[in-house]
Amino acid sequence: MNAFKTYFISCLALAFTTLAFGQYTEVINSNRPGVSRSAFSVGTNVLQLEVGPYIIKEEHTPLQYDVDGFGTDFSIRYGLFLEQLEINVEGTFQSDTYTDYRSNVAVDNKRSNFKHLTIGAKYLVYDPYKNSEDDKPNLYSYHANRKFKWKSLIPAVSVYIGGNFDTKSNPYTAPDVEGFSPKVMIASQNNFNGGWVFVINLVKDRIGNDFSDFQYIVTLTKSVGQ
Repeated sequence: MNAFKTYFISCLALAFTTLAFGQYTEVINSNRPGVSRSAFSVGTNVLQLEVGPYIIKEEHTPLQYDVDGFGTDFSIRYGLFLEQLEINVEGTFQSDTYTDYRSNVAVDNKRSNFKHLTIGAKYLVYDPYKNSEDDKPNLYSYHANRKFKWKSLIPAVSVYIGGNFDTKSNPYTAPDVEGFSPKVMIASQNNFNGGWVFVINLVKDRIGNDFSDFQYIVTLTKSVGQ
């Protein structure tokens, strides 16, 4: 596992330092890693790195343990061949110290591993905003640009297919979770006037595994620059 982590971090550093692409768009199609996904890709030949670091401090009195450490959610997104197609690698890496107080002498256990690591592809199957004359700004009316458009209720829709890669004896997963398991998702996105964006994700994770689950994520964001 240590060799795998070293190889992965080396590849990440190499990609980040040697490849650079520009993305020109009114609103960058970014996600909060580990939370929700937009329906749109980053754009053809665009490489985008998204990182969300965090600190963990957990105390559990009934079970007599605490956890101190840090981690990061990350996502590497690349627009491949088509504007609608995106390849991505995402996951969460955590390093911490687990202290067990159940005996007379506290026992420290240092841990580090990927809480999850997923590789997949997302494809935009429907885009209601593409080639739409109604979405062009009105240069003569401020109110016309701000009024509600019923068409905005029709969302853009994308599908995602990927796979989880869980290592053996991972301290952050259930004992029987290891190896490869499929993951699928449907993502919808509505872009409203004023910079409001409404996203829904429907996710079926670890298909075929005893710990398979269904998730739904709903987010509403506001672009402060508009």
